[in-house]
Amino acid sequence: MVNFTNSCHRILAHLFQLISKGHVKPIAPITTFSFDDVPAAFRVLRGGKHIGKLVVTNGLDAKIEVPVRPSARALRTSLRQDVSYLIIGGLKGLCGSLAVHLAKNGAKYISVLSRSGHGDDKSQGVVKNVRALGAHIDLLQGDVANTEDVRRIFKETAVPIGGIVQGAMVLRV
Repeated sequence: MVNFTNSCHRILAHLFQLISKGHVKPIAPITTFSFDDVPAAFRVLRGGKHIGKLVVTNGLDAKIEVPVRPSARALRTSLRQDVSYLIIGGLKGLCGSLAVHLAKNGAKYISVLSRSGHGDDKSQGVVKNVRALGAHIDLLQGDVANTEDVRRIFKETAVPIGGIVQGAMVLRV
């Protein structure tokens, strides 16, 4: 593993040497525009012929008030506790994150369909997290493209299915 602290220290030390010897200089020229004249700054940029740096400012002593808005409220979903939410696609990647999200937000029953099963470490970690959050998880194996597999998994869930997320995909290299 690379030690980033030492690497960063070495790079910055070298950069400061270059600056002190005059090999690296600030970008010049610097052209400033006021906040009221931002459209002019964009016109200069759009022309593509400027050299140096464009800075939008109201000066060093400008008093700028930034309005503060309350943060957006999190989207709350209303999940039923008497149905199972079926995730098609296993527990790796986004589907695993979705299973944990559902459990955190009130789903008491989650069913997961995968063609390859759920024996890998990543899937087992998600199963532990979902169970730790108090949700029951049905681990189902089958192919969503096979009608018989779909009929069978609808019968194997602990409670009726109330929602389905199709997250399956096939990667071909």
